[in-house]
Amino acid sequence: PFVLSGYAGTGKTFLSARFLQLADAAHLCWTVAAPTHKAVGVLRQQLEDQGLRPTWYPSTIHRLLRLKLSRQEEQERCDPTEQTATALEHLGLVLVDEASMVDSRLLEITLQCAHTYGTRLVFVGDPAQLPPVSEESSPVFAMKRSEAHHLQEVVRHGGPVLRLATGLRQGQLPSSQPPLLPPVDDDSGRVAVVSREEWISQAQEALRLSSERLDPDHARLLCFTNRTLDRLVPIARRALHGEMADQLPVLPGEVLITRSAVMAPACQEGLANGEDADLVLGSNRELLVRDVAPDRCDLADLGLKAAPVIETLRVDVEAGESQL
Repeated sequence: PFVLSGYAGTGKTFLSARFLQLADAAHLCWTVAAPTHKAVGVLRQQLEDQGLRPTWYPSTIHRLLRLKLSRQEEQERCDPTEQTATALEHLGLVLVDEASMVDSRLLEITLQCAHTYGTRLVFVGDPAQLPPVSEESSPVFAMKRSEAHHLQEVVRHGGPVLRLATGLRQGQLPSSQPPLLPPVDDDSGRVAVVSREEWISQAQEALRLSSERLDPDHARLLCFTNRTLDRLVPIARRALHGEMADQLPVLPGEVLITRSAVMAPACQEGLANGEDADLVLGSNRELLVRDVAPDRCDLADLGLKAAPVIETLRVDVEAGESQL
């Protein structure tokens, strides 16, 4: 395999696009994959912007390799299925983006599948990003039998946020305590230390603009702790929905994130028979709410005849290509 590593702004996306253009010109059967649905969505957009059409539709690595996801204690685990061994049979090249998120187990299965049919693998990632859960470092960057190239020079003018991130990584900021640097403001973004009141006001305005554009990725609020997140969620929802935010716990257009894996049996009979549940959604999966309607849960259907009927909500969500 070939590993292309580099920090934000060093040209990984540019070089990946040029590389895929060459693969296309050589008439290779190729596709792109990533560990998460979010990353796959970004890949699709980048391919569209470059006018590139992969042989196979971009997908998560788990879907590409036909892996079965399960939960083992508090961690998610992927295992091969009967289709995994031949998953890459007709592909000459697979480019894996966000490779820093690929854990040892997933990397092992990917390498085995590619070796069987001589499928070329290209891993692209940022070694400065967090490693996979429960691993000290990203195993992709530690592979011994690979060709690797590391990009070091930041060539993209990505605005003040990228400049701040580069300064943090290189230890070049003028001080270690806020404010780290004077306010930086230009057409591409703004970095500044402001009061809580001003920050909340600007955050609310950004969220309203996100709603008007029907683009949930336009604005995101990042929190260091879940406690802070819990305090900000009501403020953010009121900015988007007004009084309706206090009447319903979830509304159409909102984005939900799974804090842990969602498990469920394949059918009601399986639940009654005590069958092992399947993993429906992994942790940190984003869901876009499409519709919300009142519903009732009768526990008698689950064998609890003396239990009361629970008033609840039925929520239709979109999770990548899945409708739930």
